[in-house]
Formats: sequence, structure tokens, C-alpha cells
Amino acid sequence: KSVPIEETAARITRGPTPGGNPTVWLTQQQIAELFNTTQQNISMHVQHIVDEGELPAEATHKDFLLVRREGAREVSRRVTHYNLDMILSVGYRVKSGTATRFRIWATERLTDYVVKGAAINERRLKELGSVVKILERSADSVVQGLAHIVTQYLPSLQLLQQYDDGALLAPEGSVPKWQLTYHEARQIIDELAVQFPQNTLFGHERNDGLKGVVEAIYQGFAGQDLYPTAEAKAANLLYLIIKDQAAVH
Repeated sequence: KSVPIEETAARITRGPTPGGNPTVWLTQQQIAELFNTTQQNISMHVQHIVDEGELPAEATHKDFLLVRREGAREVSRRVTHYNLDMILSVGYRVKSGTATRFRIWATERLTDYVVKGAAINERRLKELGSVVKILERSADSVVQGLAHIVTQYLPSLQLLQQYDDGALLAPEGSVPKWQLTYHEARQIIDELAVQFPQNTLFGHERNDGLKGVVEAIYQGFAGQDLYPTAEAKAANLLYLIIKDQAAVH
């Protein structure tokens, strides 16, 4: 049976949670159904993953007590479940149409984030984290490298999400002692670009995006500075450059 790939992704990122555990845990049979293969095949891949040292056995599996109906009786049995890391590792090894489509889906999602950009929200951040975990297991060094880069940016994306939600606590801050100008910002970027001569896109602006951002952190309303402290100006400078995509790279 062919399962829509979005459904497969959703079942991985929001799978069943035995005992109310917030982490995703699946049995070998559930993983087999997820990737449209056999339990024996999943068992083989799990063993290889552990034997090769890719993942530790003790940290990736847990026994949950499940109640099953066997004939007319209800029987409690302890059944081994595997966490998200193991599920993703298995998904990158299974040879089935569903697993292949899932890997393609993961690569496309990463491309969307890196090339096209995407609206940042909690669901997308969780999805991106899962996609990165999948692609870090790729045999393709380019895909691995891309996943590694995105991993480095994830904490920043999470901070941006917290800022959007008003969940960051602002420090008291200090009074600014100087005013950043567009030309000073441009000079700093140009000096930094010298350290990356191979990257011809470093610091390239989108129209007058950077100039607009620098001017924005010094704007006021009703005679009051919207960002009165140096820390507030610095935080919003970073925020607006990223959110408004003031530069190509």
C-alpha cells in the first residue's frame, strides 16, 4: 500500500506516545508499517545501526507495557519501542518505495528552507529539526554538509521564534554611546567578506534592504526612541536583517 509521504512525515514527527511520553516512540512493527516493509527488515537494520556504532542501543530503545487482546483475554506485555533517532536512521537504510520518497521529501524540505526561505513557526522548526536528523545520515557529503550548516542556524531560528512569541526576557540594557550608520555597517560587512574570498555572494544586499534596517533601529514615535538601549538596537538589527532578508548571503 502506498502511503502519502506527508502522512509518513507527520507520523514520524507526531507519532504515538506510549504512556503519554512527549517523545516519539514506535515498535519495530510500527516502523515497518511506516516505511512499507517487513518487521524482519527493520530488526536487521536496527541491529546493524547498533553494531556499527551509529547509535547506542541503551539510549534509543525503551520497553513500554502495552495491553493487547489475545482471543478473549486482555494480556499485558512489555514491548520494545524505538525513539526518533533510531526511526530516522532506519528510514535512511530501508529500501522501499515509501522510504525512498520520504528521503526525497526530506531533501526537498531542506532545499525550501535554505534556498527559498520559509515562514518561521514552531511546527516548521520541529519539522526542520527532524529533516536535518534524517539528512545527516545521508551518504551524500553535500547533503550532509547542508544539514550541518542548517543545524548551526537552528538555535538562532528558535530565538527568533521566541522573540516573535514575546517569550524572550529583555535585559535592562545600556544607553547607546554612538549611532551606527549605513556606511559603517557596509564597511564592516566588506571587511568581513575579505575573509571569505571564495564566497562571491557574501554580503550582497537586496536593493536598499540593509540601509532600511539600519534606519529602522533608530526610528521613534511620539518623541520616544522605539529601541532605547544598545542591546535592543543590536537585537533588532540582527532580527530585521534575517527576517527582512536584507542580504542575499
